[in-house]
Amino acid sequence: MACRRSKCLAVQAPCIALVILFPALVLPGTARAADTLYDVAKVSVDATDKDAVAAKAKGMKAAELDALEVVLKRLMPTSAYAQLPDLSQQNIEDLVSSVSIRSERNSATRYIASLDVSFNPEAVKQLLDAQNLP
Repeated sequence: MACRRSKCLAVQAPCIALVILFPALVLPGTARAADTLYDVAKVSVDATDKDAVAAKAKGMKAAELDALEVVLKRLMPTSAYAQLPDLSQQNIEDLVSSVSIRSERNSATRYIASLDVSFNPEAVKQLLDAQNLP
């Protein structure tokens, strides 16, 4: 009887490990929301404008800018922040690789959301190199 039980446990252990790890294997994006220097999770947005569409656009722009500031602060020494150029919205959008919506609510004139913003590492590095920043 003891042999059977040990064989059963030997078979069950890998199965239990697979059950525990299965969500991370099948849903890698959910477990990787902020696993690099270039990903910023849970960026809060609260924007108001003339209508819901304009408020959402305004909120998305603000979230991308806020997230870029976080990424640049991760990559650069504090003393170099003043050397950063003023970037246009198009410059910022060119650096963004994806935006994921965690949650969002809106009214006729307001947009509230929590977003994950990811940046293209090569594009960010090129920006810093072009400005001779560390």
